[in-house]
Amino acid sequence: DTSILIQVVDLFVGAVLYRYKHPNNPPKKPNKVPPKMQLVNFIEETLQKQFVEQQMGFKGNYQKDKTLKGTFTIFGSDFYFSVYDKNK
Repeated sequence: DTSILIQVVDLFVGAVLYRYKHPNNPPKKPNKVPPKMQLVNFIEETLQKQFVEQQMGFKGNYQKDKTLKGTFTIFGSDFYFSVYDKNK
C-alpha cells in the first residue's frame, strides 16, 4: 500500500519539475498537448478550483501565478501543499 503513495508523490514531483522546465509550453500543434503537460494542466486546474471553492489560505506567489512553478504553500482544512525553489 505504501508504494502507491510513493508513486503518487512521484507524479506530483514530476509535474512540478515539468512545469519548471516548460513554463510556457505551447504545443507545436494545438490539438497535441504532451501527456505530461496534460497532467500538469489537470493538477493546476483542480488545485485552482479547490483553492477558490474552499477559500484556502496561502503564502508565497500562488495567487500571482496559479501554476505549479513558483514558491508557495496552500493550506486546506486538513492538508497543505508546498512548492518551493531551494535555490531562491
